[in-house]
Amino acid sequence: MVGSDRRRDVADREFDGLKARLKACPKDPVTWKLLVAAAESSGDGDRIRQAYDALLRQYPNTASAQIALLNHTLNPCLSIAMDTEEVLGILGGSPSVDLWSFYLNVLQVPPVSRVTAHTSYARALRHIGYDIDSGSAIWAKYLQFLRSAPEDDQWNSQQKIQAVREAQAEAVKIPLDNLEQLWAELKCYENFLDSASAQKIIDNLFPAHKRALVVRDELRRHVQGLAKAKGSQISLPDVPTFSIEDRQLVGRWKSYLKWEEGNPMLDQKILVARVAHAYRKAVIEMRYYPEIWFMAYTWCDSVGNIAGARVFLQSGVEANPDSFALNYAYAELLEKVECQKDVNKRDFAGVTPVYESFIAVLRKNLVRVTELSVTTSLPGLNTRYKQELVGLKLQYANAWIQYMRFSRRSQGRMSGLVVFVKACEDEFVGWDVYEAAALLEYRTNVEDGGRVAIQTFEAGMEAFGGDASYVLSYLSFLLRINLQKNARELFERVIATFSPEEAKPIWDCWSESLYEYDNLESVLQTESRIAEIYPNDPPLKRFGRRHVYRGTDPIADHDLGFTHVKAQAANCKAFSG
Repeated sequence: MVGSDRRRDVADREFDGLKARLKACPKDPVTWKLLVAAAESSGDGDRIRQAYDALLRQYPNTASAQIALLNHTLNPCLSIAMDTEEVLGILGGSPSVDLWSFYLNVLQVPPVSRVTAHTSYARALRHIGYDIDSGSAIWAKYLQFLRSAPEDDQWNSQQKIQAVREAQAEAVKIPLDNLEQLWAELKCYENFLDSASAQKIIDNLFPAHKRALVVRDELRRHVQGLAKAKGSQISLPDVPTFSIEDRQLVGRWKSYLKWEEGNPMLDQKILVARVAHAYRKAVIEMRYYPEIWFMAYTWCDSVGNIAGARVFLQSGVEANPDSFALNYAYAELLEKVECQKDVNKRDFAGVTPVYESFIAVLRKNLVRVTELSVTTSLPGLNTRYKQELVGLKLQYANAWIQYMRFSRRSQGRMSGLVVFVKACEDEFVGWDVYEAAALLEYRTNVEDGGRVAIQTFEAGMEAFGGDASYVLSYLSFLLRINLQKNARELFERVIATFSPEEAKPIWDCWSESLYEYDNLESVLQTESRIAEIYPNDPPLKRFGRRHVYRGTDPIADHDLGFTHVKAQAANCKAFSG
């Protein structure tokens, strides 16, 4: 008893430890498999159900896991209950032939009535009857089921023949894995019934059957290698590393999906069903690839299936909460739906949580990487984290900017300002938000946009006045709206605060404006100051810059021969290529 309790304690600690690891890193397929294995080795039905339920929340519609769980429900020792409604709920969301086949062959064992069996087959074929693998797994068995129906009287016999004929005629026109077998069986059956009329039926069906054969062979080439090899183990999608192999896999999926969208069967009636089925399979296998989810959304949107588009985006965001494409697309879709309503009936409250949840996810990751950059002692790793932070902060600012734009255009200026103020209070937000808010004011505030824009830029100077990039943005704005006096005041206020290297872009921006629009005396004075700060710059180079217009530098191109040098380089490249 003591030994048993000790083993149970060890198993409990192992199970709890694996759950803790998955809470910190929920996209780790190896740890998920270990969790399931630990639950199964315990022999505890409640624990097994808990493990599988958690796994299927992370990886919805994973057929290998669903089949494993359903198998456990057949074990009376585990007492894992699952009623018919729950089983049908699992099946209804699945495009897996393996899962439907398991349902028909294992869960639906005799003494199921023929009526129930027929209903089950019909349900399966509605869901996955267009799948290439459903030929041998479902269609062949369904046809055998129909042929084996009892013939109590003449009426039943005619019903049976009609049912078999209709099913066979439908099956041989679908690109299934066993088309040749199905075609041979159809010919044999028709000849057995009436050899005189058989040839006419066969001739009528042959063009569609031939097309299905051609498409089936093309389909095989497209889907080869897309899904993981089947086996007894649970198969879970990996997180992309954006390796060459990953990019090639994405390319193959995109090629296949576009091929399906191109209607290879030349049948508009079944096109939507086939493409929808293909996308349902794709997002299961490629769960952590936002690009595939986005394709599913855009296709649904293109055929007017807004509900389907919304489901794909919701599910895609659940799988990839840090995806910019999916969060932005989901927010845009919700906004678009409201914009299609009467102005007085629009309610954008449902869009705001999308942006706020997304920003919260990005912020959590920023906090994590910031902590790593501080606590990591290895110099190389520390540098890598700091470089990563730069990019993450820019992306984070982008999310705030999109949120601010949405709030302003949908709910008015004050709503946008509220978001802007919230963004400014976040320590991870950079100067991009100030710039975006200022430009937004200038373009949309017709009354005093210029004044408010300058105030916004000036507010940013308190936090980012030491950032040459921000100053350059502010200076460029003032020059662009022709506030030369304000621009000069800003330039003179900040230029001495930067090192020559940091100040170079600011000098370039200011001097280019003078070269184009100011008098010669002012230009020469500025040139003199530049020469003192950058004594190694060739005088002819500075002189040439004064005469550049729209990228054309005649002094460099003509007098210094740059045009000839570029032409020679192009010729050499063409010759070597």
